[in-house]
Amino acid sequence: MNYNFNEDMRIWADTWGERYPERAWLLSNADTWHKNPYYKGEPKPHPECYEPEDIGENYQEPDEEIKVKELENGNGYTYALVIGDTEKWEAPNEDIGETWENKLGYSTKEEALNAGRNYAEWMADRAKICQATGEWPSKPYG
Repeated sequence: MNYNFNEDMRIWADTWGERYPERAWLLSNADTWHKNPYYKGEPKPHPECYEPEDIGENYQEPDEEIKVKELENGNGYTYALVIGDTEKWEAPNEDIGETWENKLGYSTKEEALNAGRNYAEWMADRAKICQATGEWPSKPYG
């Protein structure tokens, strides 16, 4: 017998949706969002898609740059996406107790740069998902 993740999640959403009909979206233990089949309210955008009003009607796709720097604690390198005047540095993983003081970085500048490129690509893919589902007409940025 083959396991079907999508079917399993559909059944899960059906079960939990009936319990919480006031919620438009349900977050599973697999860290995936699912529309609630029992929700009857106003349509809500996907929880991880940015709202157009957060960005403004004159939003234009920014040019992205990736910066790499050595961590001040000496534990390797980290990256940032630079969009306009804003630098978004890779944050410590608080789930495992990381802070800026003990953050573990990438072994080399090249590894950090590749991780930054992968993150930028992931963000671009998220924008396509949001656009494909019609939940946000612009592109999210991090």
